Amino acid sequence: MLSSYLLSMWILNTATTMMLLPAALAIIAQIIQGDDKKFQTGLLLGIAYASSIGGSSTLVGTLPNLILSNFVKSVDKIPQDINFANWMAAALPISIVFFVITFYVLKKRFVDAAKVNHADMSQCRSLLEKLGPMSIQEKTVAIIFSCTIMLWFFRKDLILGDSMIPGWVTLLGLPNPNFIQDGTIAIAAAVLLFIIPSGNGNQKGLLLWEDFKKLPIGIIFLFGSGFALSYGITSSGLSEVIQTKMSMLHHIPPILIMLALVSLMIFITEFTSNSASATLLIPLVYESVKTLEESSMFFLFPLTIAASFAFMLPVATPPNTLVFGTEKIAIKDMVRTGIWLNLAGIVVIFSICSWLVDQIFPL
Repeated sequence: MLSSYLLSMWILNTATTMMLLPAALAIIAQIIQGDDKKFQTGLLLGIAYASSIGGSSTLVGTLPNLILSNFVKSVDKIPQDINFANWMAAALPISIVFFVITFYVLKKRFVDAAKVNHADMSQCRSLLEKLGPMSIQEKTVAIIFSCTIMLWFFRKDLILGDSMIPGWVTLLGLPNPNFIQDGTIAIAAAVLLFIIPSGNGNQKGLLLWEDFKKLPIGIIFLFGSGFALSYGITSSGLSEVIQTKMSMLHHIPPILIMLALVSLMIFITEFTSNSASATLLIPLVYESVKTLEESSMFFLFPLTIAASFAFMLPVATPPNTLVFGTEKIAIKDMVRTGIWLNLAGIVVIFSICSWLVDQIFPL
């Protein structure tokens, strides 16, 4: 679970789950040998759930976060800026707390201590030794990956209380600091992987065109459809209709509106993908709350985090779908575990966001 959680911060949670599933299935086949069905279920659910939780803590971990970031950039009336640093400052505490809760829920439901304590780990140690030391190619990718994270994190000025750490874009003194975005850094890192030779007696890069062609092109269309949807809501006049109909919200405490939105997003996402629910609800919620005294981010940030906290059904998130596709998990186990995690997610998101969001994204 910890591997899944940490990896999904930096690569898409779908890719994280796909990478770790073979390892989990090998553990099930070689160590557990199918004797402990409960632990098998807990192991697979743990990878999926931890991947979704970890992905929520960074901008690049899951699609709903990127959808909100691009939506905020497209709306002039939202004064707050979303960057890698302030997103992690707000989302990381939520993900850490909920990761611990999820681990203990799964441990309580699926771990038989007597069986796990007698698991034969010698095969894992043997396989680890066969891997040998890191190759020069692996070290090069690790260095580029680490530099990319640092450039993301310190791109914008970091405000810590009364002190400020200037971002490297500011230090460069560029005439237009917004010219360099998080996507610019990611593309630059990818180009480096194409340029730097892999060694092994050839001049081919660490990344090849054959690898690039595996990029899921559907993600690009997904983002485009989100922009089109938000623009259509405004240009068609639907935004004015929503504002008029939602005038009743002025009589409801903002904190209760946030609680209702988080609950709505979590349970709607159970029946559709988290990216689809985020694409639909983010612009609609913005039009509903933009006339309230609270900042729009007070509602949009927890709404987006909630899109990754749906754990009951396979269709809710791609990691859920992938582990359910192994046919080693019964739907009743996912539902019975997920309902408690959904409720816990509502409490955690609401409790932390109610006092943290306004500090990280002030008006």
